[in-house]
Amino acid sequence: MESSIYLTRHGQTEWNVQGRIQGQTDTVLSETGRRQAMALRDHFQGISLDSIISSDLTRARVTAEIIAAPHRLQVKTNTSFRERHYGSLEGRMIADFKMFFNSRDSTCLNALGENIEHEHAAARRFQGALENVSGKTLVVSHAGILLAFLKTQFPEKCGYWRIHDIPNGGIWKIARVNRVLRFLAQLDCPTID
Repeated sequence: MESSIYLTRHGQTEWNVQGRIQGQTDTVLSETGRRQAMALRDHFQGISLDSIISSDLTRARVTAEIIAAPHRLQVKTNTSFRERHYGSLEGRMIADFKMFFNSRDSTCLNALGENIEHEHAAARRFQGALENVSGKTLVVSHAGILLAFLKTQFPEKCGYWRIHDIPNGGIWKIARVNRVLRFLAQLDCPTID
């Protein structure tokens, strides 16, 4: 059985604009983020979806709810699609840790000695949740965990990616056939008015 899975990142938050590490801190969409969510809604309006699943964090859940409205689908939340946990770095400025976030090897964040969720553990958590997804599904999640999953699962396509390669409102399409995942496309972000 084949499943078509769309992955997207939530709309922008004020912490995105400020350059703060969000992690699992529950932040809300900015006005630009709400417009990005509406652009995603318009993009997916012509696509027949069977389900929409979101991280339980507000920024992802609200993005998913905006997208779901014309589909008349109830958004399901799943904590396995939450952002990576960045420990005491959450709320701090990314610029203070730029050398770690700009590294091609994002596992080097763990060298800080913080209680940061390891990239491979986050990727396994995300992939495990995808095993329960069927049909044509949209998953709304976060940059850090999407990056971890895409780099780990599809190193030939995404292995060189960094955090800035996962924009707010970005879309990736994958397929699962008989438990095997395939990378199909990175789609352009819908434009906002």
